Amino acid sequence: MSPNTVSYPSKQGANGQNVTSELYDIDVTVSLTDSFLNQTVPISGSFIYSYYFTTFIVPAQFCDGEDIRTMSEHAIYTSVTQDHYLYKGFETLDVDLNSPSILDNDNIFATGDNTPVAQQWACAEGATNCYVISRSAVGVSGTNTKKFTIDLEHVPFEDSGYTSFKIVTLGHLTRLSEYGWVAYPYYLKSSCPDLAFKSKKEYPAEFPTGDEGDYTKWELYDYYTVVSDAFSYNTYPPYYEQTDKDGQAFSKTPLDFRNVAAKVQDYEMHVQTGGQTEWMTESEFEDHLKQKEWGEKFSADYDVGDLTGLFNGESTFFGFITASLSVLPSWFMTVLTTFFVTLLAVIVIKFLV
Repeated sequence: MSPNTVSYPSKQGANGQNVTSELYDIDVTVSLTDSFLNQTVPISGSFIYSYYFTTFIVPAQFCDGEDIRTMSEHAIYTSVTQDHYLYKGFETLDVDLNSPSILDNDNIFATGDNTPVAQQWACAEGATNCYVISRSAVGVSGTNTKKFTIDLEHVPFEDSGYTSFKIVTLGHLTRLSEYGWVAYPYYLKSSCPDLAFKSKKEYPAEFPTGDEGDYTKWELYDYYTVVSDAFSYNTYPPYYEQTDKDGQAFSKTPLDFRNVAAKVQDYEMHVQTGGQTEWMTESEFEDHLKQKEWGEKFSADYDVGDLTGLFNGESTFFGFITASLSVLPSWFMTVLTTFFVTLLAVIVIKFLV
């Protein structure tokens, strides 16, 4: 089979030359622009910004206009990498709020709503649709680019029924954190209300030095999308579905991609081990969270108090009962409820008869 020839891409500063791919793949390079790097040169006490992104292939006819959700729905392939990303349920750290993270009264690095980082951070490593561009800055090593390869054997060109395609790269702003460069998959979800093809917001350039809000701000793209020119091939390599280590197929829809964590670490574990050694599997980490919840709910000194305050929602005994019920499995509560409803029905019938 002769190699394919494709012109990709010819927009956004690329050279648009024909590239011959003898191995049936496409080499992709995503770079931070000079204008972005010049605008966000880190200053003393400032945040260091970069981007993470997802890349997918879409039939060309669905790429007219700027509807990123429509493009995602018709994607036939989403590129997958092994990298860091924020674990599910912990995507709310103020990576893009107008107020920057500050120290709270306990000298804990916290978000704008004063919630300690320890309650929000959980980082995972594993298969993800999010690529992170490591920004180069003073004291921070980085390349300002991200290079990866799309293996055309994993793209179902012929099965899709289309003949012309485009490569779409959707990026979202991120900033250097305690974990280093981390992707926030929440912002690349179809349900995310802020999701956009392109949009701008004001971001803090530095930590506040005086009153709240007294700091320099930059207007930056929080979302930025690049779409290649349309391309097609003369021939196609045999198609092999892209799967994880357990043989499960990866999602082709970039905005509803299931990131597959090989290991997870929360902020407390990160601090205790210096970010090096203590990691858990997904199931172990979910058990770890349940244990933490159990400890937090039963750490109070419960006091029964007088009878009038037992179930008024304010007593510690009420809190104890609530905490006890909340940690029980849902099936147990279903069986218990059914039992009492049946018992009540029997009593009523006996009373009437």
